[in-house]
Amino acid sequence: MKIIRYPLSVIFLLLILLFFQKVYAVNPITKADDILGTWINEEKKVGFEIYKRGSQYYAKIVWLATPTVHGKPKTDENNPDPAKRSQPLIGTVILKSLAYEDSEWKGGTIYNPKEGKTFDVYLKLTSQNKLEVIGYKGSRLFSKTQHWYRANLSKSQKD
Repeated sequence: MKIIRYPLSVIFLLLILLFFQKVYAVNPITKADDILGTWINEEKKVGFEIYKRGSQYYAKIVWLATPTVHGKPKTDENNPDPAKRSQPLIGTVILKSLAYEDSEWKGGTIYNPKEGKTFDVYLKLTSQNKLEVIGYKGSRLFSKTQHWYRANLSKSQKD
């Protein structure tokens, strides 16, 4: 029996190619409008509606697990614009100006009402019911990933 030996550099190159194939694989069945609809964050505390305006994608808060504080609607109290701090969180647009390209939605921003900060963002569908939301400031190397799950909220939950 003959044993085939490959140089370590060939094995290393094959491993790198396999890694990049996995990282940069394009899902050919993903379509631009596949993200439209209602999603819930992984903590199941906030519901979002992703919608399209023109060729760009946006999302607004449509549901909160705890929508009120002391009988009043939760507001955007951490907004850097003092004029917006009294506005209800439900209805707040948090994703803006995303464009679909190469199986990703990118080029837009995400607003985090907990911190009152806005970040660059891109989205990836990992399945028809799971969305990766990746926010970052400056470089994608320093990013934070959150998962949203497709939801079927009743009309009373959206109002």
